[in-house]
Amino acid sequence: MPKVSVIIPNYNNGMYIQECLESVRLQTLTDFECIIIDDGSTDNSVEIIKQFVRADHRFKLIRQKNAGVGAARNRGLDVARGDWIAYLDSDDCYLPIALESMYAIGQKNNVDLVNADSIMVPDNFRFTRNLPRDFDVKRVPPITVLRDYDEVLKSFFQVSDMLGETYKNVWIWHQMYRRRTLGQERFVYGLCPGDDICYMLDIMAVVRSIAVARIPVTYHRLSQTSVMNNGLRHASLVTFFTPALEYIHDKVKPRLPEWALDVFLGGFAQYYFDAALKLPLQEKKYRAEGANVLKKTLGNEYMSAKYFNKFQMLLMRMMIFVFATKDDKK
Repeated sequence: MPKVSVIIPNYNNGMYIQECLESVRLQTLTDFECIIIDDGSTDNSVEIIKQFVRADHRFKLIRQKNAGVGAARNRGLDVARGDWIAYLDSDDCYLPIALESMYAIGQKNNVDLVNADSIMVPDNFRFTRNLPRDFDVKRVPPITVLRDYDEVLKSFFQVSDMLGETYKNVWIWHQMYRRRTLGQERFVYGLCPGDDICYMLDIMAVVRSIAVARIPVTYHRLSQTSVMNNGLRHASLVTFFTPALEYIHDKVKPRLPEWALDVFLGGFAQYYFDAALKLPLQEKKYRAEGANVLKKTLGNEYMSAKYFNKFQMLLMRMMIFVFATKDDKK
């Protein structure tokens, strides 16, 4: 049984999948399995994946009809055998010490989840094997280990700044999870983007200990094929917000303390507001639809005004006033 199962969903990422898999192959921790789930690709990415599968028994390919990234990750979870689970997007790359560092920290501190860090890189980033490959768990920056459940949740829901990277801890590609803790928790089928946010909320209902290590493990590419990068400039930005709120209200709310969900929902709406506001001016239609969704959501059973301070509410009301269509301003 391998120490770590790396789960990589792929859909038409022939431009990046070679570097992604090469970064996994070059890991300093060698006892892993890499499960690539192809979600109905029509480009050359499957042929590239097959080359790795033929050359290295640790790589496994599963093919399915297009069903979305959440369904692909679930398929990987169903067959994973590792003691720990790690997720990597097919346009991202690991630093060579990624698996070894997270695994060592998780084992040494006996926690359910290891939360590390990422390096944001541009679309033209090129992975190279000439990177530091030495890891010494004694030399890493101070690691914060939390075992009190309220402290675990506070760390997870911490907001870095009001209009900034609000939910860094829901980025699953710089974390590692103990498989027995995950149990039967799965990604929400058909919700994309937003499935990772809801997944992490479900995970936080079962996680009781976490190690936070501010060491970079992943190069996260802001690529043309990135789901969320495209989502922020596409109708998916508009359509994912309400279904995510409905899932959180119906499925997550009974599982988490009310205060934690209050903190999360306030930041979630702020994140959505900020993303919609940053849409290019030419995306007038989507900006208007985003404002409409925010208008309909504020004040209903999913999103109460109690989640925001006065300045946040003023900003969102201004966006609604300026961008919402006339029918939705009434």
